[in-house]
Amino acid sequence: MIRRTFVLGTGATLLTAALPTADAAPALGMDHLRALIEVEQHLYAQDRDHGSADLGHQAAAALHTAHSWLAQGRYGQDLGRRLHTATGMLSVAAGWLALDAGRTADARSLYTEALASARQADDPGLEAHAFACMSLLAHATGRPREAVGTAQVAQRTASGLGSPRWLALLAMREARGWALQGDRALTENAVVRAYRLYEQGPRGADPAWLDFFVPAELAGLESLCRADLGQHYRAAAGAEQAVMLFADGYPRNRALYTADVALHHAHRPSPDLDAATDAGHRTLAQLSEVHSARLLRSLRGIAGTLIPHQDTRCVTDFLDAYRSAVPAA
Repeated sequence: MIRRTFVLGTGATLLTAALPTADAAPALGMDHLRALIEVEQHLYAQDRDHGSADLGHQAAAALHTAHSWLAQGRYGQDLGRRLHTATGMLSVAAGWLALDAGRTADARSLYTEALASARQADDPGLEAHAFACMSLLAHATGRPREAVGTAQVAQRTASGLGSPRWLALLAMREARGWALQGDRALTENAVVRAYRLYEQGPRGADPAWLDFFVPAELAGLESLCRADLGQHYRAAAGAEQAVMLFADGYPRNRALYTADVALHHAHRPSPDLDAATDAGHRTLAQLSEVHSARLLRSLRGIAGTLIPHQDTRCVTDFLDAYRSAVPAA
């Protein structure tokens, strides 16, 4: 029997996960596999639409269940491989939520778990995904050489999977690592490669989780490389392009790139305070819909960058609105 567990947040149901429960040494079947896949998909959908706040403990609970099934359950070799893959994908989702919350040590542990699951399942797709996530973690923790190295390993692992757009994302991960090292030539090379791969279009081999990698995200990822290279005007233009291309979809990503617009304008050699504060106000307006620790960190970064200009009226107005909307760290 499948028992449905309702996890309540502050006044609202944030996640409804269908997780079969069983006694000791249960016989596992397709219902168990589908339940893990559905939980993973639901976590990503909630994060995409509303942000990652309050999702981490739900991902952890689902992972605990998955590991219990693998350790105690009875299943055949084929189902076992698929359960290891589903558990690894759930580890990736939990790692992303941990990274967004700033819990980088937890993210690293979860990505390492995902890599172990990939090896147990003999699944090169999951293995490439885990290395790609490790590259993203390296970006976030200031290890650009590791960011490049893990992105290159991911590209080699994914090279035979028949998904040019996946390789495009991995090339952009590599580009970010080169940009963080200040290597403009190698950054440009990887960015051009990413666009050429992306232009080959979607394929049947594209994994479901790659749905987020729309043209808006491609533009946004390039804008981050431009910012790392100190090209703040181009970075701001690219982030604004990403916001416009997202239109009414992907609220979380749209909010994050709007915050990036503000940061890039504020970091220009001659800051454009009007543009920075305009984007800052647009970001604040999205807090009612998007709940993300990373978004709050971006807003605090915008405010900190603008404080030296607080005698300017538009900056004063933004800082007043910011202090009313964002809790103190």
